Amino acid sequence: MKKIIQLISILLIITLLSVICTIPYAATIVNGSNYEFTVMDATKVQKYVVGMIDLTDDEKFLYDTNGDNVLTVIDATNIQKIIVGSQFNTSEPSSLTETTSVYGTEASTETTISNFSSACTEVTTEYSETTAYTEATTECVEETTIVDEPSTESTETTTEEVTEPSTEEYTEQITEQPTTEPKPTVPPKSVKFNKNTITLGVGESYTLITTIENGDISQVEFTTDNSGVITVDDKGKMTAVGIGVSTITAKTYNGLTAKCKVTVKKLANSIKLDKTSIILGVGEQYDFSSYVPSGTAAYYRSYYSDDPNIAFVQKAGGLMTAKKAGTTTVRCKMPNGTEATCNVTVKPLATSLKLNASEIVLFIGQSFDLNSSIPKGTAAYYRLYSSSNSKIATATRAGGLVKGISTGKTTVTCTLNNGKKAVCNIYIMPQSKKISDVPLIGQSKLPTGCETCSATMLLKHYGYNISETAFADKYLVTKPFGYSNGSYTGPDPNSAFVGTPYSSNSYGAYAPIMAKCMNKYLSDKSYKAVEISGKSLEYLSGKYVAQGQPIMIWATINMSPSFKTTTWRVNYTDENAKYKLGSYYTWIAREHCLVMTGYDNYYYYFNDPWTNARTRYSKSLVNTRYNELGKQAVVMVKK
Repeated sequence: MKKIIQLISILLIITLLSVICTIPYAATIVNGSNYEFTVMDATKVQKYVVGMIDLTDDEKFLYDTNGDNVLTVIDATNIQKIIVGSQFNTSEPSSLTETTSVYGTEASTETTISNFSSACTEVTTEYSETTAYTEATTECVEETTIVDEPSTESTETTTEEVTEPSTEEYTEQITEQPTTEPKPTVPPKSVKFNKNTITLGVGESYTLITTIENGDISQVEFTTDNSGVITVDDKGKMTAVGIGVSTITAKTYNGLTAKCKVTVKKLANSIKLDKTSIILGVGEQYDFSSYVPSGTAAYYRSYYSDDPNIAFVQKAGGLMTAKKAGTTTVRCKMPNGTEATCNVTVKPLATSLKLNASEIVLFIGQSFDLNSSIPKGTAAYYRLYSSSNSKIATATRAGGLVKGISTGKTTVTCTLNNGKKAVCNIYIMPQSKKISDVPLIGQSKLPTGCETCSATMLLKHYGYNISETAFADKYLVTKPFGYSNGSYTGPDPNSAFVGTPYSSNSYGAYAPIMAKCMNKYLSDKSYKAVEISGKSLEYLSGKYVAQGQPIMIWATINMSPSFKTTTWRVNYTDENAKYKLGSYYTWIAREHCLVMTGYDNYYYYFNDPWTNARTRYSKSLVNTRYNELGKQAVVMVKK
């Protein structure tokens, strides 16, 4: 009896397994004839689910693989499983049931079986890239009886569909499908290309990067308006096939579009770089540019360095970085092997720099070319210039060409890649300037005291109430002029006034000692006197007079020609002396000091203590006499 029961159990299990193994193929029986599913059937279900197409009632019935009267992504997945020969779970109750179609007028009965896991264990089926499967073996748990394997006939249509998407493509589209019915897909909101225009050479290809908001590339159709110029595939890959212009369009099923204008030219047969040689400091970068002959194109140009340890260059784009000292060659190549080269020298990056001017005075509209220098054996390709106030003066970023824009003061800074800097002060002067509130003081009380009177005019201009005689008596350093041991004697005029300003037989004093005497008076004040030597009157005009600051200058009486006169042996010096004790100095006759208060295109304007008048002299004449007296000046500035 026990053997009979076991035999009946075995027969029942075999019967059930036979039914299970025929389900995938049975699902293809329609109206009594075999229907063989293809990948296109699964694709049609997917498009129906997202609203891209509609289906007939017969198609809806055919594709309803789980008999729930609703087409979902699950049905598409089941069709794919049928194609490759695997079984699928219909999600129906674990008993034999009959389902009737609601799509058409004719009813169809379909038997589904599931939930036999308690009886059998299914061995995982492995698939190759061509979707063919290895033989799967189903074994009975209770007995060792081997059940017949599925027929390989169900896979014949899959291997023939060579034009259909590959298994990998499907994996991207339908992997991890939801186990429950998904919500309808939202239609795409926008479609964009990564390029609006592009130029290619004949034979070159380029794949447009297409961005679809709320969608993917399967929902986009690519077209060309001139296939004789450019072709495009369903992934956006363009291929240039002829010279001309064409437009590539990507269009979603709901009418959104993106366009790219493509210009195709003859493929270039030569190439040039913007540099054939270059010197960089370690850490500096240079972005190469390449050029092809007019009327040709070459989209793909790859860069290489013979020694990336010295100079590394990005393959796409040509951005080069100097790594360490040495020499190497950078090459730009086209796919056909044509190349251009640049010799690269890398040196230690400079740690300091100097400019060819520390101060510049310009008229509005006038220019000056700043130049920089660095220590020998170093390099600094990038020396970038900038103005602190471009409304007053501009500076070209790479060349350092400074141009005056409006009256005022600014600075131009030259900066290296490592942050090292050099600065130049820029003074922009108007075409004319006159300072009208400088007090006029004549030298009638001090026959040779033009320096003292000019100093007093400056002091009074800045609000200090002191007379010329008080200054001469309390602050002016004087030393007598005399005769001893067969020669005249006297001080270095840079160290003291020669004689006394009260005497017409005395001489005078120069800028260094006058600034020293003025600072003695200004010791507890907010201003100070500054002696200036060697600067042009144009410079002094722009830096000081144009900013409202009068200056004392040394020239001659009435701008008459100077000449050399008395010589004496120097018997007094101080820290400002330019002649040694015991040496001889020759006085320059007609020496005179006066206050410059303005300028225009033709004249300099002065408060002249000799004439006790406000007067003017031609610029060229004043420059000549100013140069004869050694380019001396004194100005007052805030401490």
